[in-house]
Amino acid sequence: MAKRKTIVEKVVDLIKDNKQMTLNEIYTELPEHPQASIRGNINRHINTAENPQIQRVDKGIYSIVEIISTTKDENGKYHINYNAQYFCGDKEITFFHKDFVTDSPVTEGIFERKDNFDSFEELTEHEKSIRGILVKGDAVEILKKLKDESFNLIVTDPPYKVISGGNKSKKSPKGMLSKNDGKIFDFNNIEFSDYMPDLYRVLKSESHAYFFTNFLNLQTLMEEVQKVGFKIHNLLVWMKNNTLPNRWYMKNCEYVLMCRKGKAVAINNKSCQTVHQFNNIFGKKLHETEKPLEILNMYITNSSKVNDYVLDPFGGSGSTMASALLNDRRCMTIEIDGKYIPTIKQRVSGILKTGSDYREGLALA
Repeated sequence: MAKRKTIVEKVVDLIKDNKQMTLNEIYTELPEHPQASIRGNINRHINTAENPQIQRVDKGIYSIVEIISTTKDENGKYHINYNAQYFCGDKEITFFHKDFVTDSPVTEGIFERKDNFDSFEELTEHEKSIRGILVKGDAVEILKKLKDESFNLIVTDPPYKVISGGNKSKKSPKGMLSKNDGKIFDFNNIEFSDYMPDLYRVLKSESHAYFFTNFLNLQTLMEEVQKVGFKIHNLLVWMKNNTLPNRWYMKNCEYVLMCRKGKAVAINNKSCQTVHQFNNIFGKKLHETEKPLEILNMYITNSSKVNDYVLDPFGGSGSTMASALLNDRRCMTIEIDGKYIPTIKQRVSGILKTGSDYREGLALA
C-alpha cells in the first residue's frame, strides 16, 4: 500500500511543476484539505525544517498589527480597536479597525506576522470594522486601481504649484515673504489633469467634492474639474483669521471649490453660508498646509451620512481622516511622503483609543 503524501509533500510537488504559486492557487489544487491546514503546515515547514523545500518569495507581505484598545461588554464579548499595517517592498497600506467584536480576549500591544497576503481570509470577516485606510504611495497611480463609484465624498487639499520669487527689499513690511522657490513642500509638482479623471470616476453619482485652492490656481482647477464631468456648485471662501503682509493686499482667505457629480443634492445644514470663518492653526503644524478640523467637519457632515466613505488622495497630516472618524464616517487617504505616515497613524490610533484628536501631543513639523 502506497504511503499517503503529507500536505507539505503535495505542495512541494505542485511547486516543482509550477515553479511558483500563490496560496490561493495551492488551495485550488488541494481542495481535499482545509485552507487553514495547508497554511499551517507550510508555515511550520518553513519555520522548523533545517532545509525547507518551500520558500517565500519577495511577493510575500508581512504585517504589523497594533492592538490599540480592548474592552469587554456585559455579554462577555471583546470589542477591539486595532490597526493592521501591510508592507511589501516600498508599498505600505494600513487598515484602521474600530469595534471589531470577538469571543476571545486580545492583548494590547504590537505584533508582527509574516505570511502571504492571500492567506488572510479573516480580512473579509473584519471588513465591516474598517474605519480608515491609509495608503503610502503616489495618488496618481493608486487612484487608477480603485473601483468606479467607491466613495460618497471627496474632500482634499491637493498640491499645486505656487508662485516663486518673493521680495527682498529692505523697505518691505516685517513678515513679508522674502524668499520662495515655488515649493512649500516636496511632491507638489503635479497637475490637476494628472488625477482628476480618476477622482471623478471613483466618486459615486449624486455626491460632492471639495477642493482647497488659492487664487492663482483657481481658474485652472475650475477648467479641469469641468473637463472630466464635474459640475461646479459653489465657490466657498475660508476666512482664516490670520494673514501675512503683501504688496497687493494681504491675503487672509483661501478658496474651496465645491463640485458635484450627477444630480444636484442639497447639503445637510442649509443655513451654512459661502463665507465661513475658522481660525487657522497657529504655531507649529503637523504638515505645512494642515487645515483645522472645524472646516473639514463642516464639509464632511454637510455632504455625507454616517458610515459613508470619504476620500482624500492627498493626506498630509491626516486631518480629513481624523474629521471623518470623529464624525462617524469612514475614510481612505493616500500620502506619498513617508515622513507624514507615522503622524497619521498616531493621530488616527489616538482617535480610536480616546475618541478625541490630541494633535498637540504629536511631533509637530
